[in-house]
Amino acid sequence: MSCSESQLWVVSQSTSAAKSAEKSSSIFGYAFSGKPGGVLFDMPPAPPVSPAPTVVLDTNTVLDWLVFRNACMAPVVAALESSTLHWLACTAMREELRRTLAYRSLAKWQPDSQHALATFDHHARLLPMPAAAPQHLRCSDPDDQVFLDLALAHKARWLITHDGALLRMARRVRPLGLLITAPKHWLGPASPS
Repeated sequence: MSCSESQLWVVSQSTSAAKSAEKSSSIFGYAFSGKPGGVLFDMPPAPPVSPAPTVVLDTNTVLDWLVFRNACMAPVVAALESSTLHWLACTAMREELRRTLAYRSLAKWQPDSQHALATFDHHARLLPMPAAAPQHLRCSDPDDQVFLDLALAHKARWLITHDGALLRMARRVRPLGLLITAPKHWLGPASPS
């Protein structure tokens, strides 16, 4: 009997795994029952997949990308679009972006709020609000603390920001595995920067 790809994955309703094991044969290293429509019961484990590193983007870097089209964000955007980098966010970050897009000071750039929020929704992995970081890891600007909290809570590799208060935290959080950097200094997901 020849096995088509669809037959390899069919599970027999009437044959127990124990009976199939008694009448098995091996095809391409996989064990199958000897009956048509038999059970696939011995699959080798999938090769380990290395998860893509994660990043938290503050609101200004998102604006650089989606409103100002700043070239310094090109490596980050390319990594997000190729799924070699995963963007972590929470609802508070999305809400801040939504509010910020409506600021009069941005009117001359004519931000497309609908497109910006759709892009956020498409690329960001939305997570629950993080717990507050310990006191010694508190940012001097309380409005920026959520970015630091999320990055620390979910062990993000990078927090990309222009914000001085967050950048001043870089030395303090580096031993915890979080690298805080400006977009112009981020060299890509394979870099340690």
